[in-house]
Amino acid sequence: MPDEEKYRLEHPWKDKVFYVEWRTKDESNVKVYDQKRTVEYADYKVGLFYISPFDLFVEGEAVIMELEKRKSKAPSE
Repeated sequence: MPDEEKYRLEHPWKDKVFYVEWRTKDESNVKVYDQKRTVEYADYKVGLFYISPFDLFVEGEAVIMELEKRKSKAPSE
């Protein structure tokens, strides 16, 4: 957890924050959201963990890039 985010675990903030930010301990430093409260703008579930799909890699290749390549190869309608 980044130092500047540690306040989210302390009183009085721990009952007010919408998520707690964690980071992986590897070179990718992926942000992991630990959802603590619901929000009106998305269907996040309390108690679940979320990451950005842009941080997903399979065998060293970004998943989002692969999806974009597949879209561009799709036949025109």
